[in-house]
Amino acid sequence: MYVTTGAGIDPAGLKIFADYYHAINPFTPFLANIPPGLAQQSLVSISDDALERTEFYNDWMRHQDDLAGGVAFRTRPYKGRSLVIGVNVRRHRREVINDQAQALLNYLEPHISHAFHVSEVIAELNLHHLAADPDLKAEPQGEMVICDQNLTVVCATPYLGDVLVGLLHIDHLGRLRFADPKAQYWAESLAGRSSEKGSLFFGTHQKGAWTIRALVGEMANCASSVFPGVFRGAGWPERQLTFVISRQDVTRTPVRILNDRFRLSAAESAIAILIAEGHSTSEIADTRQASLHTVRNQIRAVLQKMDVRDRGGIIREVIAIKRDLHR
Repeated sequence: MYVTTGAGIDPAGLKIFADYYHAINPFTPFLANIPPGLAQQSLVSISDDALERTEFYNDWMRHQDDLAGGVAFRTRPYKGRSLVIGVNVRRHRREVINDQAQALLNYLEPHISHAFHVSEVIAELNLHHLAADPDLKAEPQGEMVICDQNLTVVCATPYLGDVLVGLLHIDHLGRLRFADPKAQYWAESLAGRSSEKGSLFFGTHQKGAWTIRALVGEMANCASSVFPGVFRGAGWPERQLTFVISRQDVTRTPVRILNDRFRLSAAESAIAILIAEGHSTSEIADTRQASLHTVRNQIRAVLQKMDVRDRGGIIREVIAIKRDLHR
């Protein structure tokens, strides 16, 4: 999947690219076949003569101030997955920009490949952690996605596609589509209102066991210290559409309630339950197969997050939670 930021492309051009021209993009084979770890210029794949005979160039690229290819690289793969990053170049600056862009991308490639690998490893470790914890092994309860007025994804929670398989789909251009035609029509009608200035719009849609909530409003400020202004000023509209999809049949357990109410980790929630059951610090360490030092630190964290002075406060909170669950 790739998502263009739209920088330097007029909004109308970006929309018709998403609607039609992406399907006849002559650079797709070039992007698909770049060898990993090395930036290449698109001229190695398609010549100017061949490009100028295409509908894509004559009807779309030429009207974007004569875009004429660019430079791209593919990260070194991690378990068959990789990331493609490219820079569009206009014809009148190609002789200067192509070589500079290629040198820059070759310089950045090891760092971006490493960052990509780290993000994949962290995601896998997180999934393994959730799968190993019996209290968190239940089916995930929901996800969030932010789109522009074309329902192109700007930002999404990490496991959106895995959790909501069969409910929605993100295509290779990054466009969101709901499997249910009624949900899709509802989303498109909200997207049509995203260009309206002023007040916020809110709506809900029910689909099976899921509730889809939508909010149309001012653009989210997703800038980071690493990539300041990565969304703002990068061609995205000033208003965006946020979908929050959650299960209606949420399974509530003491561990989940402790996690939600006090922001405890899974380990901290388990320790709070053991304290409420009357276990000593050494017994908790044996049960958790952890050192006394680690358990003492975790107990201090539980006391701080739950804003109680002693174990008695933890016991009272856990008893109240269990009592509420059995009403």
